[in-house]
Amino acid sequence: MNLEKEIDGLYGAPLSEFVPRRKELAKKLRGQGERAAAMRVEDLRKPTTASAVVNQLARSERMNVRALLTAGERLREGQEKLLRGGSPGAVHKAADDERKALGALLSAARRDGASEPTLRKVEQTLRAAAIDEDARALLKQGRLTQDLEPIGFGFGPEQLRGRRRSTK
Repeated sequence: MNLEKEIDGLYGAPLSEFVPRRKELAKKLRGQGERAAAMRVEDLRKPTTASAVVNQLARSERMNVRALLTAGERLREGQEKLLRGGSPGAVHKAADDERKALGALLSAARRDGASEPTLRKVEQTLRAAAIDEDARALLKQGRLTQDLEPIGFGFGPEQLRGRRRSTK
């Protein structure tokens, strides 16, 4: 059994099926003698409604998610350069590209039936994931479990001095 593929299936399933599928997978793993893997599965957090929508978008709207992440990275880089005295042109272009990708993703979520309050949380989560390295990875995998909020420009003093933030 490919555990990572099974976990992807959990996060790609409808939200209402997450807990029953998680229990079923853990039971199956225990039956195969895979206690550590079963415990890992049991510890997986159920996504919030908005993060479940984002996880679905990560699967169904891969091109738009990729466009959002690319624009977010360019926006972050452009903001770093701007703070060092660079031109605002790159920031404006990246922000425009980010808005377009975000608009396409929100339209897809709306078509899939997301409510307006959920759409607001989806938008915040997508904006945060576009600039935060850890969240970017979870978005790419479609394994978000909580709503995110964008904070600042997505970088701290380390980036302004030219050093990258360490990852876990």
